[in-house]
Amino acid sequence: SALEISGISTLTITQSGGTIFTGNVGATTVTLTDSTGAIEFDGDLAATTLNVAARAINGGFDVEINEDANITNAVTFSNTGLLVLGNGTDDNLTFGGGITAIAQAAGGYDADAIKIAGNIITTNDVVKLGSATAGITLTADSTITTGAGAGNIDLDGIIIGGNNSLGLNAGSGLITSALEISGISTLTITQSGGVTFDDAVTTTTAVFLTDTADNADIIFTGALTTGTLTTQAQQYDLFLNGGGTIGAATLINTGTLQIGTGTVTTTFDNAISAISQSAITLAGTVTTSNDVITLGDGDTGITLAEDTTLNSGSAALNIGGTLAGNNKNLILNSTGLTTLSGDLTALTTLSTNTDGGTKLAAGVDITTTGTMTFNDELTLVGASILDADDDIITLKAVTGGAGTENLTVNSGTARTEFDGIVSAIETLTIADSGGVTFDAAVTTNTAVVLTDTADNADIIFTGALT
Repeated sequence: SALEISGISTLTITQSGGTIFTGNVGATTVTLTDSTGAIEFDGDLAATTLNVAARAINGGFDVEINEDANITNAVTFSNTGLLVLGNGTDDNLTFGGGITAIAQAAGGYDADAIKIAGNIITTNDVVKLGSATAGITLTADSTITTGAGAGNIDLDGIIIGGNNSLGLNAGSGLITSALEISGISTLTITQSGGVTFDDAVTTTTAVFLTDTADNADIIFTGALTTGTLTTQAQQYDLFLNGGGTIGAATLINTGTLQIGTGTVTTTFDNAISAISQSAITLAGTVTTSNDVITLGDGDTGITLAEDTTLNSGSAALNIGGTLAGNNKNLILNSTGLTTLSGDLTALTTLSTNTDGGTKLAAGVDITTTGTMTFNDELTLVGASILDADDDIITLKAVTGGAGTENLTVNSGTARTEFDGIVSAIETLTIADSGGVTFDAAVTTNTAVVLTDTADNADIIFTGALT
């Protein structure tokens, strides 16, 4: 039909070899029953009710809505052919009662089973698109908005972006994506009651996490690969569970932050700073391309969920908050300066790399149940305690700087090894040990206190004691 259709109660396509509406179509009810070819709306489509049936025989038919649409009631696209929702960024497709399209590509997997472009809108109702066989392809920049209410956005098909942007706004509803997202230029979460990406997410430019309900979660279960990750100072929780590679990261959400699960590696190509969160959880390897890592502060503590390695290359590594080891192993790798500003407790083991240096802020204590190994020079700012329970403590060199710092070392029944000089501290106390070896000179301003060492064990000063 080349001209406008309007003012009719019911428009039914019972059977055709293909139908094209070039002009606008307006009806109370539009019913698409069967066709051997595509049913195509190239003008605006307006209806109270849109019914789309599954073709009973010889496969499914395609449905294309290539301009604006305004459908009042909920729509289920049951056609098992392909589905096109918009073909340009200026297309607005409103489904007041929600939209479901999961039946497409019933004959087998098709990445282009559902094509979207422009803006898909509901009035606080669900958008459910795609399946394991029905992929979703963006043919232009696209948004999906379900209003301020609890309209969920459920994307169950693989999403191929075509270097177009995708914006998702579910109001207080949930956003879920079941399969891989790739080729998106920019992914934006405007608002939600929680977001879960169950597979890898790749964007060519950026991910913007504008807002989500307080204490709700934004979860990246798979790897996240993006040029820029930007959060806002909102009280949502962010989980980067699948590792990946992130260019510039702005992590200022005020809920919790988790980086990594298991043994995954999360790489940041620029400096990373996370100090605004209520708590931080770490697992696996967090690494930068010789850029500064700053995690935690006096109000933001850190917990290890699994064994963790922090690697800042030649840049500084700053642990600003207290760290609860949760009986996990921690490796700190920086050839720059590593600064520990809060207590490290309940670690299994702790080790640092051989270059650079480690500084303990005043009053910082470290406890492990396994070995504690400082392969770089340890600098004290105040009084500190190193306690490895009944395991070996190895220190390369220790200095106090101002000469008013105190160090207490407790290795229980195991040995303590000082492989480098001890200098410019006030008092050195060996609380308990299975023997101590000082391989270089020891200098304190006040005292060396040897409280207890196992019977018949040795305390050896190889260098000068001053």
